[in-house]
Amino acid sequence: MATKRKRAMSGSLAVFLLVAAYAASAAAATVLYVDDTPANNGAVSCPPSPQAFPDLQSAVLSLGSTTAKVTINVCPGIYPAATNAITLLGFAKTKVLGLGAPIIDATGFSGNVITVSGSTDVTVSGLVFSGGSNLGGDATAIEYVDSTGTITKNLVTEWHQDFYQPLTAIAYGITTVATDPAKTVKILGNTVFDVQDNGIVAVGPARAKIAGNRVVLHSDIDPKQYFAPGPKEQAGILLLGAGAGSAVVGNAIESNAGMEPRPCAPPCMYGDVYSRGIFLLQTSGAKVSGNTVSYLGRGISIESWCYNAAPSGADGNVVSKNRLYNNRVGFSSELKDFYGSGCSPHANANVVTGNRFDRSHSGAAWGAFLAADSPATIAGDVLTGNTFTGYYKTIPLPFDTTIGATGSGVSGLVTAPNTVRAMPLLGPLR
Repeated sequence: MATKRKRAMSGSLAVFLLVAAYAASAAAATVLYVDDTPANNGAVSCPPSPQAFPDLQSAVLSLGSTTAKVTINVCPGIYPAATNAITLLGFAKTKVLGLGAPIIDATGFSGNVITVSGSTDVTVSGLVFSGGSNLGGDATAIEYVDSTGTITKNLVTEWHQDFYQPLTAIAYGITTVATDPAKTVKILGNTVFDVQDNGIVAVGPARAKIAGNRVVLHSDIDPKQYFAPGPKEQAGILLLGAGAGSAVVGNAIESNAGMEPRPCAPPCMYGDVYSRGIFLLQTSGAKVSGNTVSYLGRGISIESWCYNAAPSGADGNVVSKNRLYNNRVGFSSELKDFYGSGCSPHANANVVTGNRFDRSHSGAAWGAFLAADSPATIAGDVLTGNTFTGYYKTIPLPFDTTIGATGSGVSGLVTAPNTVRAMPLLGPLR
C-alpha cells in the first residue's frame, strides 16, 4: 500500500514539475511591440507608449542578451528604413510580425532592411517594404544568411532605383544565402512587385522551398551587372547552386504591364534578352512545377556559367506542369564558361514534361531552345508530353547556326512526343 502511495506521489510530482517547467518556458518568452503612433492603428490592438518602441532598432536593442523565444509585433504605420533596418544574429524561435501591414519606407535607402544571420527558426511575416521607386544603392528587403526559418506573406514593392536615371546599384527582393546544406528557409506566399533585378534568390547548397509567391519584374530595363564578366541577368526566382530536393512550386512570375523584355548587350547567352522567369543556375535535382510565367525573355531556364565556387552542373532537374505564355523562349538550357576557369559545364538528364507553352506575339521565338559548345554537355535531356502553341520553332534540332551556337556538346535528347499547334490561344492562358 505504501508502495502504491509512493508511486502516486511520484507521478503527481512528475506532473507538477512538467507543468512548472512549461510555465517557466512560457514565461521566458519575450513579446515586444513597435508603434510609430497609436493614431493610425485602426482596429489593430497595440499597447500605448511607453510599452511600445518607436522603431525596430530600439526594440532589438532593448533585448540585450535575449536571443530566443522573441516575438516583435510591428503595429500599423510608416517606418523609415534608416531606423528600422535590423540584424538578428544568433537568434532562435523568433518572429517579426507585421500587424495590419506596416510599411517600412526604404526610399533613398541602401543595404538590407532585415538581416537574419546564424539563426534558427526565425519567421518574418506581414511586413510591407517600399523602395519608393528610388532606392539609394544596393538594397535587399529581407536576407537570411546561414539560418533557418520562414519568410511569408510579405509585400516588397517599388523595389528599384529611379528608372529615369542610369542604374548604379543592385536591388533584390528576398534572398537566402547558405554555406550549410541544413540551413533551409521556406519562402511562401510573398509578393515582390516591380523589382529591379531579382525577386527571390536562393544561393548555396541548402534546399530551397519557394512556393505560392508572386513576382513582377520591370523587364524593360538594362539591369546592373552582378556576375561580371558573365552576363547581366534578371530573374523572378533565381536558384544558384541550390541543393538537390529544392522546390519551386505554384509561383506566378510576370513582366510589369506585359512589357517585352529588353535585348541583351554582350556578354550574353547567344544574343539573349536579360530576363528569366525561373532561373536554375548551376543547380541540380530541383523540382519546378505548377508555376505560371509570362511576358519575359526566357520562361524557365537551366544554365551553367562556371560561376564562382558553385558546382558547374545543372543536372537531373524536373520541370513539369508549368504554364508559360508570351515569353520569347519558353524553356532554355544553355551552357558557357564565361570565367575562363577551364570547367566543363553540364546540364544532363533534365526532364521537361507536361508543360504548356503559348505565344501570341510576333517575332523570333522558340518553344524550347538548348545549346552547348563542347566541352560543355547537354546529354540525355527528355522533353516530352508538352504542348507548344504559336512558337515558330519548337525544339530546334539541328540548331540554327545563325545564333552562334554549334551544338557540338548536345547529345541523346528525347524530343517526342509533344503537341505542336500553329494557332496561338486567344488571350492569356487560364
